[in-house]
Amino acid sequence: MKNRNANYIVGILLGILSLQVLFFMNVSSITADETMWIPAGYTYWKTGEFGMNPTHPPLTALIETAPLLFLNPTLPTEEESFKKLNIEHFGIDFLYRYNNNLDQIVFFSRIPVLILSLILGYFVYSWARKLYGINAGLFALFLYSFNPTVISQSGIAITDLGVSFFVFISAYFFWNFLSKRDLSSLVKTGILTGCAMISKVSGIFLIPIYLIYYLTINRSRKFLYSILGITGIAFLTMNAGYWFQFQPLSEVILNPVRYQGLLNLLPDNEIRNFAAFVIDRVPLPLTNYLKGIFIQTGPDALRGDYAYLLGEHRNFGGFRHYYIVGFLLKEPVSLILFLIISLIYFKKISSNKTNEVILLVPILVWFIFFSFNHLNAGMRHVLPAYPFIFVFLSKIVNLKGERIMSILIILGIIYSGSSLAITPNHHMYFNELAGGPNNGYKYFYGFEDIGQNMKGLKKYIDENEIQEIKLAKAGYWIPFEAQYRGIEYQKLQCEPSTGIIAIGVDKLIYAKGDPPGCYEWIKEHEPIEKIGYSIFIYNITKAG
Repeated sequence: MKNRNANYIVGILLGILSLQVLFFMNVSSITADETMWIPAGYTYWKTGEFGMNPTHPPLTALIETAPLLFLNPTLPTEEESFKKLNIEHFGIDFLYRYNNNLDQIVFFSRIPVLILSLILGYFVYSWARKLYGINAGLFALFLYSFNPTVISQSGIAITDLGVSFFVFISAYFFWNFLSKRDLSSLVKTGILTGCAMISKVSGIFLIPIYLIYYLTINRSRKFLYSILGITGIAFLTMNAGYWFQFQPLSEVILNPVRYQGLLNLLPDNEIRNFAAFVIDRVPLPLTNYLKGIFIQTGPDALRGDYAYLLGEHRNFGGFRHYYIVGFLLKEPVSLILFLIISLIYFKKISSNKTNEVILLVPILVWFIFFSFNHLNAGMRHVLPAYPFIFVFLSKIVNLKGERIMSILIILGIIYSGSSLAITPNHHMYFNELAGGPNNGYKYFYGFEDIGQNMKGLKKYIDENEIQEIKLAKAGYWIPFEAQYRGIEYQKLQCEPSTGIIAIGVDKLIYAKGDPPGCYEWIKEHEPIEKIGYSIFIYNITKAG
């Protein structure tokens, strides 16, 4: 295929991706993490301080909220929520009380995420093309552009697409460095690695990934020094991302017990006193980053949160097989078959060992880490592995034979059709193995219902001229969102009730904020409508 024709196809595929994402951005309401991430990012720009939402580093929030500098929304700096760095209350103040253009703020904050996704898609195409040829490049981009998980994360202003962008492009330039061994590629890799690390805490996985490359590709001392150089540039970039702020370490150690525990690791009193002096008095770089690490590795984070898989509930601890099962239920069956075909014919169509290792290691690192992590909170946490998966399996288009080509074409048509059919509700996509979006929530819960369909609920109420409705929906911001949309409702109680009832799928799976089993009674009834597959509408005429 000629380059000119390939460029046209690339443009078409990225255009289709854009249309799917823009459709979602236009019809959806603000989602759970956006209620914290958008206000925090705007605060970073206006104050230069990064304490409002320290759980994750600030780069993606800064990128996403840069357009807000042109809107110039009001920042409620006099509120207690701002002074006390209470992100949930501050988010309510910023989004619902001090500004009256919520949808505009959210839409503008989502645009940079879409742009990052389009650039990432182009790099997926470019890398696959360089490894396996132009047809493989186009196939990799096709898989990316129609993937429900990718699309669902390309239109919301949170951390996952941003870190996926920087992780993949860092690995791409690392691969370039392996072939060129030039200073320019090394510096680019270091800068992008630093950006990945200040996009989300999991970006730090790049450092052990580089060390695995060292152990499996090239164990020379010179190569190790190159990795150390990349790491040094990355840490310098991280400091620049925090605007070279220095603080004593004591300001970020949240738990006094942990503070004392650190000191107790030291052998004698003199060393402990010196360490205490350093922790309390000496300004150090990246202390806000360390604060995020402390939060992510604290007791509450390590024990995990609520998890649901294959009909089993767990309050803490999670499931080791959560992300593998999630992949099998949340990804199109065609993608799973593509992956199986690529493994069957791996020896026949693979590139050299180095190229395959570069692609496979990030996939394995993300899935293995989160399989042993207690955080079972949706496939977005392994999103950085997805671009590598698309490039890895793109080589199957190089297989010879009319039969295999026919199979790939049929699977490709089914793959794209499944994505287009679910638009704009990609968050709620489940494949045929899970019974589709109508039934998938019964087997896997990955926080698909994140409040995105409150606009849709308002539209349904207006179109059906509903005067009274009872609502059960998880989320501290939901009462304010409902008020902003003009949705007047009664809170649904645990006792069987009658009338028009709207209940989020999150409440059907687990009654967060309510007694366990609170809404079991409603499962005896059939919904009359499903708004975006995430809010079920019932018309119950007889209780009990």
